[in-house]
Amino acid sequence: MAINIMEAFQQEPPQLDFIWPGFLAGTVGALVAPGATGKSFWALEAAMSIACSVAGGDVVNLKPQHTGRVVYLAGEDPEPALIRRVHAIGQHLNQSAREAIAENLTLEPIMGKRLNVMDEEHLRRVIEYSAGARLIVLDTLSRIHSLDENSNGDMARLVATLEHVAASTGASVLYLHHVSKGSAREGQTDQQQAARGASALIDNARWCGFVAKMTEDEAKRLSDRAYDRQPIGNDRRGFFVRFGVSKQNYDATPLDQWYERRDGGVLVPVELLEVPNGKKGGSREQACWETPPTVEVRIPVKLNSDSGICEHHFRKVCGQGFFEQKLGFEGRHLFDSLNKPAAKRSAAVVDPRRWNRTVHLTSEYVL
Repeated sequence: MAINIMEAFQQEPPQLDFIWPGFLAGTVGALVAPGATGKSFWALEAAMSIACSVAGGDVVNLKPQHTGRVVYLAGEDPEPALIRRVHAIGQHLNQSAREAIAENLTLEPIMGKRLNVMDEEHLRRVIEYSAGARLIVLDTLSRIHSLDENSNGDMARLVATLEHVAASTGASVLYLHHVSKGSAREGQTDQQQAARGASALIDNARWCGFVAKMTEDEAKRLSDRAYDRQPIGNDRRGFFVRFGVSKQNYDATPLDQWYERRDGGVLVPVELLEVPNGKKGGSREQACWETPPTVEVRIPVKLNSDSGICEHHFRKVCGQGFFEQKLGFEGRHLFDSLNKPAAKRSAAVVDPRRWNRTVHLTSEYVL
């Protein structure tokens, strides 16, 4: 049906329905990354965010406005590997979130089943299987067709077929895809045309996100330690990946989001800070030990000799927000690195390298 132009002029336009910021419902989007970067983990966590209708399921921090059924067709990994991923992510979810996700997420291993969406019978089954879904994830694109990936004509037809799936089911379709060897080699995996194959793959999609490994330069200038801003360093950069959007046809492009890889490969949002100029380029250990950060802490309580104070009591004594306001870093670090030798004096010298979880105090303390 043609759009009524006069009504469009005169009436308020409809609100756009986004799966997550920028990814419009009923459209086709892409998520690209080199192999073994974390795109499948990110996509699975994103699928759970959309499938979870209660609080506590948005591990990836997408903040979706609406939730619904999700169909995830996993073509690269066998069932045991997928189960391990689900179990690892589940450690970051509460019971209510687990139950909601289990009800709304269909995770189907299709490795070895030779799915071909360009085959009419296969396409019909995918549409029937996904009817009523809000999101369909295809992991990965190369596993669901047999066309020439370098042909713009073929890839335009492939994306058009995925658009047909979206139109028939009402779902958004997200396909996962690898980047080219050249873009990976040049460190340009966050660019719009980094995807492997014909340009029509991304040009014809309405949204494209990426997952990129942390570079050596980023590891030198970024820190995950708010209390001393020491660089992440080359030895730890493998634990961090960056998610961003390289193409977005609707709405403003959001800022990139850093994730830290936790146990089992789970990606958890993390805030990284710029390293002061004086700390860039040097050895992380050398910088930490040559200029130990210290701060004087006085606690307004007298304690008996050789008594101890736990983290909960210490926070209660000092008052909410004490650590953030007075020390300039999160209070949990106090109990990670307390300098015990300095705890013999009436003023505790806090060294973030050497705190213990319990602060042992003497009668000399005036806190």
